Amino acid sequence: MLGARLSAKHVLPMESTPFKVSLSDGSTLTGEIDSLGNSQAKANILLVHGLGSSCHDPSIVRQARFLAQKNFKVFRLNHRNIGSGKGKALGFYHGFRGPDIKEALADLHKREPGAPWILVGHSMSGNMVLKIAGVKEHADELKSMGCVGVSAISPVVDLRRSSRSMHKPMFGLFNTLFLKKINAYIRRLDNVDESLKAAARGAKKLFEFDEMFLAPALGLPGAQAYYDLASSKDVLDEIQIQTEIFLAKDDPIAPGTYKILQQTKNPNLRIHASRFGGHLGFVRYDFRTRQFNFFIDELLGQACERMSSIEPRLIDLPSEFPNS
Repeated sequence: MLGARLSAKHVLPMESTPFKVSLSDGSTLTGEIDSLGNSQAKANILLVHGLGSSCHDPSIVRQARFLAQKNFKVFRLNHRNIGSGKGKALGFYHGFRGPDIKEALADLHKREPGAPWILVGHSMSGNMVLKIAGVKEHADELKSMGCVGVSAISPVVDLRRSSRSMHKPMFGLFNTLFLKKINAYIRRLDNVDESLKAAARGAKKLFEFDEMFLAPALGLPGAQAYYDLASSKDVLDEIQIQTEIFLAKDDPIAPGTYKILQQTKNPNLRIHASRFGGHLGFVRYDFRTRQFNFFIDELLGQACERMSSIEPRLIDLPSEFPNS
């Protein structure tokens, strides 16, 4: 939460260019491009926000512009009916929307067919990019479109455990504000049954929202079925694309992720685990300069440098970056 509040003060000034992509069901997703404006970008990055956020979130813009300054061309993508994409897509954003990211990449690849691409997902979207990278059908398509790497930041790879974790008393105010934000998003949708919207408003916890709204909206028997189908934890060993994952051991929203990744033996994964950092925070105070430092940006930039290199690399587990 501190990282999110501070991000607005650390956004580099830069002109952004809006873009749109078309999906196979007739939906349109929107976003913005940050770049230095030259034709020598090291790689293109498709950067995707987490649940309750958007491509206009200060933390997403901060990170994108940092990467742009490192000479990457960054496409900040909104999920369905988020931000500037409101009213332009069918349905809504949930854990099964990984194929949307793949389709967005396909549309962008047609425009810049020679560019290498890197997928970067935050939180829920981190889970989604890991999921599509771990399913061969999707992964083969990603590779054919020039995807050379995937990165997940604070990925929620076990949705059931994450949802249950937010029942703890420590999440009181955060849980209330989070559900309020999600309900505001659901309320604006035109193609969702009013009875389901009413059920969503009655949910007091994230698990209740998934059980009362999400599962019925997706035609599933319950929230557990959704968690089982959408979680990426079972496909991590199948990922055949260079992948770098950043997480904090003290992440309260994805409490099982570090242990799951420790047990993963896939040489295509490089795991960066800090002792502190929370969920998508990764900010520390430098007492020498008296400034806050979002160290995740520099480390993600280094990862993108590695993934965009011509020679593929297989990296042993685990590695760690400095504690925050």
